[in-house]
Parts: sequence; structure tokens; C-alpha cells
Amino acid sequence: MLDWARRDGGREALVDGPLRLTYAQLAERINALAEVLSQQGLRAGDRVAFLGAPGAAFLISELATHKAGGVWLGLNPRYTARELLHVVADSRPALIVAEGANDLTALHSALDDVADLPSLQIIASADDLPQVSRLCASAQLLDPRIALLVYTSGTTGVPKGAMLTHEGTVAAARLYAARYGHEGLRTLLNLPINHVGALIDLVSPALACGGTLVTMPTFDPAGIPAILEAERISILGQVPAMHLAIDAAGGYDLARLPHLRHLVWSGAAMPRSWIEARMSAPVELSTCYGQTECTGSITFTRPGASVEELADTVGAPAEPGDLRVVLSDGSAAPSGEVGEIQLRGPLLMAGYAGLDAATRETITPEGWLRTGDLGCLDEEGRLRLVGRLKEMYKSGGHNVYPREVETVLEGHPAVAAAAVIAMPDARWQEVGWAFIIARAEVTADELLAHARERLANYKVPKQIVVRPELPMLPIGKIDKRALRQAAEQGLYA
Repeated sequence: MLDWARRDGGREALVDGPLRLTYAQLAERINALAEVLSQQGLRAGDRVAFLGAPGAAFLISELATHKAGGVWLGLNPRYTARELLHVVADSRPALIVAEGANDLTALHSALDDVADLPSLQIIASADDLPQVSRLCASAQLLDPRIALLVYTSGTTGVPKGAMLTHEGTVAAARLYAARYGHEGLRTLLNLPINHVGALIDLVSPALACGGTLVTMPTFDPAGIPAILEAERISILGQVPAMHLAIDAAGGYDLARLPHLRHLVWSGAAMPRSWIEARMSAPVELSTCYGQTECTGSITFTRPGASVEELADTVGAPAEPGDLRVVLSDGSAAPSGEVGEIQLRGPLLMAGYAGLDAATRETITPEGWLRTGDLGCLDEEGRLRLVGRLKEMYKSGGHNVYPREVETVLEGHPAVAAAAVIAMPDARWQEVGWAFIIARAEVTADELLAHARERLANYKVPKQIVVRPELPMLPIGKIDKRALRQAAEQGLYA
């Protein structure tokens, strides 16, 4: 970003409502805040947290923290009180810029009661920083190689802080720029700032390419088409649920969006019907795969990918030697055989903050990240996902991979999204329950018939629940943990 400010400072860097900043203006604000952070006592390895939405203040606080040597983390305004208290108590920041807080006094009181952080400073805006007391160094400084502390979604347990390095963020930016970079890149930034989807997938390639970030503080599917047109957005990256919500709100006319070059999704599979409807459009469709723990995406579909590649795979690894599929005995899985996906390379996290045992369980002594995802490589080296290792279940002695079942259900034209979980069963040990977000009227019996035509009997869900909406994680994925809890409480009986 600073390099672009020196070389071509008049380029537009960021749009935040009426505020428009060039690279030179953005650099000036970042340098000024970084100097104040240093003067107020921020040390290398100290944490600075930002509570708020995508916008100029978030980006300036992040990059200024990096320049001052600190570690930055985002706090989502949609966090519950429990989630917020856990992340703050675990990360122990020296400063919180709480732009998204309604009541700073109440926030400070709540954090003091639980987190035992007497030296924590909370301010409503970075502009208030010169007026606060000198920052106290965190009790434990993180390695200065660490750039970001990003907390996992916590779908299978308590969220853990993944320590992402400067080396990894730069490597990820290069990968994204190589795949999606183009002159005049303009991207819509509307994902939560506590997630790599915003911090890496959207921000990094734009800054690497001298592009423009157009921020949107909340997800407004009905308002997005107007922004795409007015701001000449060239790349729209969203999770599938967000793309589908834009359609449900009326969608956009691609004929009115000549600047739009890429429609990208990740985090979940896209319904085949959505892909097929856009294959003849003058815009490139693509998907990718990665995890918080590997900073960003590590596989990408190819330009001009077929429907099958886009619907059934997440593309091939950008660096083939950095991905492998491993069987339960530790041997390499043959082509087409399902195993655990493991990753390595400069994108990997340094570990989980304060959790050495969890880090050792996740990263092998040889440096491979155990993703917990199950998949297989096809003969062309493309990765097919079949589910999470912890989500796989046995029904009547047979392995069932939820993603396979979800893909079949999402092939029905009335289905916008599907989520399959395992539930206890007296006869079969475990059976699948499928939860459906419908885009058109459809019955459970119709979906069961659709599944029986395409799946072995033991894979067919024993219960199908159709709803207009389901509990979602802040990043836009279906919250399977919440579904399972509700099902166990009999709410879907």
C-alpha cells in the first residue's frame, strides 16, 4: 500500500460512503496513527483490537497497527456478549477501538468484570487515542512476526486465536493477485472484519494491485446492485449464502455491469443451478478453498472452468506440493480416494495463541496443517471436498460424508442451501438430518425422492426440515452447531 502511495499516490484506494481516499491520503492517515500508537507506548507484539464494520477506520487501524509493530485483531459487532468476552479475555489487547459499540461505559464495565484487564484502554475512535493514558504493554507479547490474530468460528468448540504472520499475509496477497489481479480492480468490501474473508480475500489483492476497496458497513442484498453499477465494481467475492440473498432481493442485470469481471465464492459450495444460469455471461465464475489457519485460500478453479469443476471441486492448489490428502494410516491417498486434507507452506499460521497443545495437535512435526477437512484429488489434481472429519458419521456401519449429501440436495432446483448433521439412532447408530433453505416451494417428500434417486439408501437423510432461513454464522455459513443443539432439544421434531 505504501509503495503504491509513493508511485501513484493519486490512485483511489478506498471508498467509504461519501469519503474517498487516494493512496497518498490513506498512507498519510495510516502513518499518523502509527506514530501516535508508538508515542502512546504500543510495543511490538502488543494487540490492538477494532470493534466495528468494514470502513476506512477499520483499515487505517489495521495497517497503522502493523506499521507500529503491533498485532491486530477484528471484533465483530454481531458477537454475542459471551463471544466478545471470550475473545477479549483470550487475546488481552492493550487497546480496543470500539467504533461499533453503542455504550462504551457498559462495554468497559462488562469486560472489567470478566476479563480482569485493568490496563485495557477502550476508545470510540482512533482520533481519541492522544487523549488516553499511555498504553500498558500486554502481559505477554506475541512474536513480532505475527500480523493478525484471527479467531476461528468455534463451530466445534471454543474459538481459538490463529496467529497469522506477515510472511503469510504477503504470500496470500501474491496468490490472490496472481489469480484475480487486473488493472482497475475495484472490489466490494462487506464481509466481517474478524475473518480472513475480509482481511485477506478482499483487502489483500486490492492493495497489492493498486486497486480500490469500496466498503459497505452492513450486508444489504437489495442495495448491492446499485453499488456494483455506481462504483464500477470489477470483482464481487461473497459466500454462497450472500450471492443467493442478492438474487432473492431482486438480483442485478449483468448487462448494466460491464466492469464486473469476476464472481467469486468460497466457504461453501454453490448450487449448480446458480452456476449454470451464469455460464454464458461475460463474467468469470470461480471458487477457492482455504482455512483461517492457512491465512487464505490455497486452491483456485481455473479461468474458464466448467460447470463440473465449479460445482464439484474447489480447483487445484496454487502450489501443488503444499497440499496432500492423507489416509488414516498416514499414507498418501490415491487419486479419487477420500482422506484428510493437509496443507503446508508460508501461508500457515504460526500456531494458536496460548494453546501449545492445540497447535501440536493441528500442525505435524513435519509442518503439515491438519485441516480436519475430508476430500480427494481427481486425476487432474483438482480437490473435491466431502465434509469435515468431525462431521463424518457412520450409519449402519457405513461412512457418510455430509457434503456429498448436501451437494445432491442442492442439485434440486428449489434448494438454495443444505446442511446435513448426524443424529443418534437406536437402529443405525447415527442417521442424517438435512436442513434446507428453499428458494421455491418444495416438500420434504419431494426432496427425499430426489435423494433416493441419487444416493445409496444409508446416505439418504432420515429427516428433512425445510425452512425459509436457518441459523447462520457471522461469515454467512450455516451454523451446524446451532442446528444440532436445536434438533437435540426437539425444536425440529
